[in-house]
Amino acid sequence: MSAPTEQLTSKALGVRGPRRELAIAVTGCFMGTVLLLAAVQFFLDASTVIAEREPPKNFFTVNKRVEGGALANLGKNDEGFSPEEITAIETRPEVQGVGVFKRNRFPVEIHIWPAGKVGLGEAAKADVFFETVPDEFIDAKPDNWGWDENSTHVPLIIPKFYLDLWNFGFAPTRVEYPALSSKAALGIPIEIFLGKRREASQNGRFVAFSRRINSILVPESFLEWANAKYAQPDVTEYWFLWLEGAVNGPPRTREQLLTVLDANSSPTAEFSPLKDPAARRPLTALRHEEKKPPSPSRLIVRVDEANTEALLSFLREQGYEINRELPEHDLLNDASKWAFSIVGGIGLLLSLLSVATFSASYRLVVTRAATPVRDLLHLGFSRRIVTSAFIRRFLKLFGTVFGTSLLFTWLLKTALHGQAKSYELSIPTGLSFVTLFAAVLYAGAFVAVNVAVIRDAVRKLG
Repeated sequence: MSAPTEQLTSKALGVRGPRRELAIAVTGCFMGTVLLLAAVQFFLDASTVIAEREPPKNFFTVNKRVEGGALANLGKNDEGFSPEEITAIETRPEVQGVGVFKRNRFPVEIHIWPAGKVGLGEAAKADVFFETVPDEFIDAKPDNWGWDENSTHVPLIIPKFYLDLWNFGFAPTRVEYPALSSKAALGIPIEIFLGKRREASQNGRFVAFSRRINSILVPESFLEWANAKYAQPDVTEYWFLWLEGAVNGPPRTREQLLTVLDANSSPTAEFSPLKDPAARRPLTALRHEEKKPPSPSRLIVRVDEANTEALLSFLREQGYEINRELPEHDLLNDASKWAFSIVGGIGLLLSLLSVATFSASYRLVVTRAATPVRDLLHLGFSRRIVTSAFIRRFLKLFGTVFGTSLLFTWLLKTALHGQAKSYELSIPTGLSFVTLFAAVLYAGAFVAVNVAVIRDAVRKLG
């Protein structure tokens, strides 16, 4: 169709439409489009934040349940998982891997200088423990994750919620403790004191924050080196000494009992483990007592799905406990789905109402132009040309409303991105491909319905 023909047709059909109905349709279309697209976009952003801030659901830690008081558990605090128990978990069909936590066997004290060692500021001091797991189970392993005896510092990976506790718990109560961003926390000086009497010190540094493992992690090479030099005897290395049928003094280490054995070869001397004092044996048998390696008290397990009821039942039957990283229901994710579903549902309802209003309005526009439509048809203009004139008017109006809605949604996303950045939340910039794809489908459906209505109205007039 030529441009003069288009202009002539449009001028001939330039009947004023129902303003009030069109205003309602435009308002409903704008609000519905914004709510619908914003719900899609913000749900995607919320899912990204939740996935980043929550530990992955297919990893969790397992430990044995601790029951009873101090006396009941005397001598039992080193009871960990035996190789057979680890194999039983590892061979479960749902399990894709099992990692063993290794821990320090010596006292550790760290001094953290949040404001630096020079000038104002005071060190935050704490007794802590170190652990290590195989690298494939670490979610935040940096490139500089490693240590040897020539290293200038010990790299530390700490749980992300430790930083949150600092910022929202400790920092507000102490003027010398400033709040720290993730970037600032990676640069603060740390002193690590090793051994019961601070036999040695090392410089430390936070290198990453884990959302999966709730423990302070160090490289395995450092932990093995420090355990070899500063390890204290654990509870399995203490025994009671029996002389003349009675316990003689407090529990003693292997080295202390061997000293007694060398100094006193009395055939009545006996020893028994701390956790089972009645299991006495001749002291001479201590020379043949094998020194058992410490058994792991915690395991990290990787499964193929977040919620495997058969595996959970097995762990409960064995008397094991799992950490909070394997919830039965993801309440936060469910809440976000419900919230954005409601907003999206309202937007969809407004959009459907606006489609109906647009359709009714343009059917009325065509009806009001009945006389010029019939005149053009009698003059030889085809029905397609007449219909196209009405469709162009509709597309011009809808295109303006839809473009404005898309721009407004983008402005909302930009504002949200800036707000999220101020809270150190990471969300992508701009509208996502899924949102744009949903916008195209929505616009296509909206146009298709109204074009069909306009064609039907013109056909009935013809």
